[in-house]
Amino acid sequence: MIDDCKDYTNVFIDQMNAAARARSRVPFVEPAKPVAVESTTAKQVIRIPIGNRTSFNKAILEGIYGLNMLGYSTAAISAMLSIKENRILDVLNNHKRLNFENAKKVAAATKRNLTQLIALLRQA
Repeated sequence: MIDDCKDYTNVFIDQMNAAARARSRVPFVEPAKPVAVESTTAKQVIRIPIGNRTSFNKAILEGIYGLNMLGYSTAAISAMLSIKENRILDVLNNHKRLNFENAKKVAAATKRNLTQLIALLRQA
């Protein structure tokens, strides 16, 4: 099955309600159209070269945890941030659980928000 990057939820709901509209003799209603959504399979690579540091601040750690929770592999995070992959593994496995818990609390964390946050912290 090929994904056309569209959300058909409103189309299905409209089709379910079509019979009820016909029974109640509602005037013609345009059928709902699918909504285009961003493809989750074609991930864009955003590079924010942080580089190898001796330590990372709390926000960068939370950004790394957040990217990991969004489904990015350690190799992808390493490529995006220009940090060695074994350093990313150390961060994900050995750092304080508090940073991980704080990253989990950000329910609406998106890739764009995390990358903007990391970019701002890199400049500071």
